[in-house]
Amino acid sequence: MSLWKCIKRQRRLSLITLFWQIVGAGCTTMYGLGSANIVTNIVKLNLRAVILWLVVLELTNIVWGWQIVANETSMERWVQAMDQDIRQQIVVNLSRLPYADYHQQDQATYLSWVTNDINTINDYGFETLALVVSQGLTIVMSIGAIIQFHYSLIITIALLLAVMLTAPRVFTKKMNAAALKSSHSAEQLTKSFTDLFGGFDELMQLNRQKAAVKFTKGATTNFATSKIAQARTSGRMMGASNFISLTSQVIVMAHACALFFAKLVPVGAISGARYFSATIFANLTGLMANLVEMKTVEPIFAKYTQVTASPHISTTTAAPAQLAPATVSLEDVTFTYDDKPILQDFSYTFTAQQKYAIIGPSGVGKSTLLNLLAGRLIPTTGTVTLAGQDYQQLPAPQIREQIVYLSQQPHIFSATLGFNIMLDAPEDPERLQAALHFSGLDQMPQVFPAGVATEIIQSGQQLSGGQRERIALARGFYQQRKIWLVDEATASLDPQAATAIETALLQLSDVTLIVVSHHFANPDFITAVDGVLDFNQSQNI
Repeated sequence: MSLWKCIKRQRRLSLITLFWQIVGAGCTTMYGLGSANIVTNIVKLNLRAVILWLVVLELTNIVWGWQIVANETSMERWVQAMDQDIRQQIVVNLSRLPYADYHQQDQATYLSWVTNDINTINDYGFETLALVVSQGLTIVMSIGAIIQFHYSLIITIALLLAVMLTAPRVFTKKMNAAALKSSHSAEQLTKSFTDLFGGFDELMQLNRQKAAVKFTKGATTNFATSKIAQARTSGRMMGASNFISLTSQVIVMAHACALFFAKLVPVGAISGARYFSATIFANLTGLMANLVEMKTVEPIFAKYTQVTASPHISTTTAAPAQLAPATVSLEDVTFTYDDKPILQDFSYTFTAQQKYAIIGPSGVGKSTLLNLLAGRLIPTTGTVTLAGQDYQQLPAPQIREQIVYLSQQPHIFSATLGFNIMLDAPEDPERLQAALHFSGLDQMPQVFPAGVATEIIQSGQQLSGGQRERIALARGFYQQRKIWLVDEATASLDPQAATAIETALLQLSDVTLIVVSHHFANPDFITAVDGVLDFNQSQNI
């Protein structure tokens, strides 16, 4: 992923934007030529020519006005199309990561990637590139125009351009470092405010509003400092470039005046030299500064590119092959976290299409076991197999095609009930109705008055814990996975809701059901399953 690849993917919009940049540069050049010719013809007392050039200038103004409108519109279409491409590519890259690799960064960091970083890419990448193109075109056309006055002016301009081209290079490294620091500060700011708003209710409940204000001040200080440092570095570069630019304009005007006194150019050449030298050097100042600024987005694209899966994990995106109902086994599995063993030399076999309960207190490794079975974690030693095949030798999509994972807090999207169940899978009305019936959602018309078309807002915050779990049940049922992993899904529910969920789970047929809990609301659940793995008694933990 890079700036140029994004532009290449949007060739048509890129060419449209380029066209309007060319029109704008042409208008700038025509305005300078018209002004110079008017001055020359005034001195010659050629009224007809003066009027003609005034008409040309007015027509140029009309075209220029239309160009501004069209350019702004096409630019925004161009930028938004590329923003969409970048965000989609980030999500695609993240979706290919194994669970552990994905969680090396937190959600706030990824949120900053698709918001703050995209804004930086727009400001210093796409929009700056458009300025560079416009400035480059204007410089070239202005040089072509100034040649008409006298060839020697080009020699002076060329020498001064050489000086200007070297000046901004001094600031390149500092600009890159400042931009990267600013990007990291933006990530930290997003993390801080995610944390603040996550605990906002508790602060308000305890009347600790001052803590929220203090937290805000602390979170924004580092960000503000990094942005000020970036502006200072950019300002120094712009200041040096502007000084050279203004001095160069004075030199070119002095050259034009000398040519006039030598009777080598008309008086209009002085006006033209002033206009075009100002245009050339001002645009060159901006162009050089913008080229340096454009380089500051390279570290951001490099950060996106570094999102790759661990080399020992298969991440193919090919359509996963279907596996027959299969046994899942752990063989001599040890899993450590921060050098502390969570599971040690653990072996167990879950036979296909049977139901299992895993019991025991919190913190003994029950959830770790489910994450290993789900392929989210990789054993420190030992193997996890599906139908006799090592997880690490299977494509990750093929493993996920067999498994549904129900957690204590399932995520509910701010979308329709139907989307939350199907998750963009092909719609099957009969299967959808069966999922609604299985989960009991079809018995809640007061909660979902429009059925599957009911919009769920605020990520399901208006729903009870039991209603959220029922949506997760319907989701799992609709996806038709053969292995169900249920992690404390009823722990936060009232006894009635928890019993209803556990009863529904026991009704599943032709699936391997593995339920983790430290307490079952349904007293018959333990006796109804085919096997119980008691972490209180296991010697391998």
